[in-house]
Amino acid sequence: MLEVRRSSKVLSPERVRELKALAVKIDREEGEEIRAKGRAYLKHAKKLQAIFCQLQAERQRQGLSLTDIAHRTGIDRARLSRLEKMKYPNVTTETLERYAAALNKQIIVSLVDAQE
Repeated sequence: MLEVRRSSKVLSPERVRELKALAVKIDREEGEEIRAKGRAYLKHAKKLQAIFCQLQAERQRQGLSLTDIAHRTGIDRARLSRLEKMKYPNVTTETLERYAAALNKQIIVSLVDAQE
């Protein structure tokens, strides 16, 4: 989560008005695009989270620890933990495939018609 810090700098009332006007302008011109990107990111993150939930459940079903998976994949145990907890959502397909292969599974990606 991004930490927001307040500045101790005091702005003139004129500067505050300028900044508020700029924020309104940006929101009007770019707000929907920013919100759309945010929705797309969340959709992507939820898909990844679902995959990692499946990988974690399979790992646990097989009685394997993260250390076992780390040995099998060559991926650092701490990184695997962050991946399972979605603390590092920018994961490559190679990493997903290595994790799945360590469980004797495979990731399948398919192309389907988009839902309206």
